[in-house]
Amino acid sequence: MGQSRQAARDDKKLYAFGALLQRHPLLVKCARAIVVTGLYFTWAIFFYRQKEEGGWTPLEAIYFAAVTMSTVGYGDYSPSQDTIGGMPVTVLFIFIGFIFVFAEISGLVTMLVTPIFVGVRGLLERLFPPQSIDLDGDGGSDFKVPRRPVIYYGSNLIAPVFIIIGGQFFWAWAYDKCEGWGYGVAFYHCMTTATTVGYGDVLIHTDNGKVVAIFHILTSVSLLGSLISEIFALQSKRADILKRAEMLKRRLDPDLITSLDTDGGGVDKTEFVVGMLVKLELVGQEDVEPYLKQFAKLDVDGSGVLTSEDLEAAALAMEAKVAEMKIPVKK
Repeated sequence: MGQSRQAARDDKKLYAFGALLQRHPLLVKCARAIVVTGLYFTWAIFFYRQKEEGGWTPLEAIYFAAVTMSTVGYGDYSPSQDTIGGMPVTVLFIFIGFIFVFAEISGLVTMLVTPIFVGVRGLLERLFPPQSIDLDGDGGSDFKVPRRPVIYYGSNLIAPVFIIIGGQFFWAWAYDKCEGWGYGVAFYHCMTTATTVGYGDVLIHTDNGKVVAIFHILTSVSLLGSLISEIFALQSKRADILKRAEMLKRRLDPDLITSLDTDGGGVDKTEFVVGMLVKLELVGQEDVEPYLKQFAKLDVDGSGVLTSEDLEAAALAMEAKVAEMKIPVKK
């Protein structure tokens, strides 16, 4: 009895913990990124401290890991050719860092800045509202079409571009304080780093500079990846919206109506909606077909409407089928 109560309490705690994680996805993402990155940095510290001649310091190993996983690749630190296993392990280190570790960090940074992007986008959309289409003639907006490309992309990308470029001014100031390069050289270094070009012509010598570089690389390159993803997403979204707008404004000619009629009895609401979705390539016919077949199977009387009698008949048919298979049914 006591064990069952303890098991029930444990299940309740697990359920509460799972519910907590579902309510706080940012917390989950942050914890996962910290754990994965911590393990990756630990690997770098232990391996390169022991294998490289003279032994890299923990900070140097972490700095090398950040430069590696982000594909910046300054070239100021690299495995020695004389180190046994150094190059093969580094190849594995590169792929794991880029595919798994940096993806987690980039995802976390994107999640943190997305609310800012959405807020700025909403503000600019109110200032530059999209064109509205009134489909039913009631004077309301039934569909919105994006404005000209300059306004569309400008209003959607101004926040990420401003954050990326504006951030480089801050990081340039930090580098100048640590390395004494001069602000112009520091800003040049920031831009080549943020774009993952990483010439390596401006070298970082101080420990403070390496600390700045670690945070600069992880944030700036992550933001660049987020910006590139946003551009592709906006292109795809704009193309889809314009295609839908063209279909909505298109005059419903007889050929279009005929193509939507699947049973020869005229176009009903379901055929119209499904047909338009298929033509807009929002869904494929193969995606819709299984559900249409399932509906037809449940619609026992063929009325085109699922009634309680249809559902009861379907349940009885299922019970009969189970009985034939001699499978016990729980009452």
